[in-house]
Amino acid sequence: MDSTTAADQKPTWTWADLLSTYRFWGLLLFYMLAGAGIRIVMNSTAFYLYRRYNLRPADYSGLYLMSLLCIPLAFYLAWVAIRSRPLDTLLFVGCLQILAGGVLMVFGTSLPRGPGIVIVGGVLFFFVYLGSAVVQLVVPALIAGALGSSLGFMIAFGALYTTEHLTYLLPSLAYALAETPNGLMYVLGGVLLVGVICLLPIRQALFTEEPPPRGRSLEPSYRGSVAVALLTFIPFYVLYWIYRAYGEAAYLQRSRGLLSPRGAAWIWLVPLMGPILLMTLADHLDQRAAAWGVPRRRRVWAIFAWSVFFPPVAIGMLQGGLNRLASHQRDLPFPAQA
Repeated sequence: MDSTTAADQKPTWTWADLLSTYRFWGLLLFYMLAGAGIRIVMNSTAFYLYRRYNLRPADYSGLYLMSLLCIPLAFYLAWVAIRSRPLDTLLFVGCLQILAGGVLMVFGTSLPRGPGIVIVGGVLFFFVYLGSAVVQLVVPALIAGALGSSLGFMIAFGALYTTEHLTYLLPSLAYALAETPNGLMYVLGGVLLVGVICLLPIRQALFTEEPPPRGRSLEPSYRGSVAVALLTFIPFYVLYWIYRAYGEAAYLQRSRGLLSPRGAAWIWLVPLMGPILLMTLADHLDQRAAAWGVPRRRRVWAIFAWSVFFPPVAIGMLQGGLNRLASHQRDLPFPAQA
């Protein structure tokens, strides 16, 4: 019998499959919050504790040395995880972070002064950093293995990478909100706990099984291009429009390269992803137009440029394309949802 591991199985996912499921977003949230935890430890909690106990700079630098020493262990643990049970490993290191953060949360400001605080604090920080390092290695590897393409990985990991960097703001915010002696540690424990909770609903199979059926097609309805462009200035209308636009595009032609309407609406909220969504929609409409022999009115790169500098214009252009294709489809003598 030919036995294969998760890493050996051929990926069957597209980037649109991936971003339309909670599996990706649950991993993204866990990745982001695990990164936030280590930044709170390194930039806020450590500084708070070391200042409280009047420790020497050498003790503070020892924390960074310990974090470097855990990198080889994190690398090999991540390698084993990819070869065996990645979700179980992520849950394990997430709980390890919570345990270490919980000890800091409860006892961090009540430990006696002296060398003991350096040892105990260093060990606890080591476990938080180890868990974060494993997460930062395993999650991108899982996404890369699922996609098997550089374009798909760039889009999927680009969303993850961009969102994760927002956590640079959390250490200073957490320190500012720490109104009680243990307040900072409660923030740390809460961040890590929420990360593990986000991981729990993910299926054990991750991306080694066929992607689930997805997508919902919506019958196109006419909307004026200029009106739509102006309505995008109303808060949340653009989310409604992107939901409808992707659903109507699926009605014109189903494609595994097209996000589900709900997935597109959620991804619109991710920083920098708006132009990618609009350009992907433009690609899909161009393919449908070419199949029907309908002339293309706007170049995809023009839509991309407008989506970066002034999105309402790009959205109006895409709405015009949807209107033309929907009108053409209604004139066909037979259904043409290829």
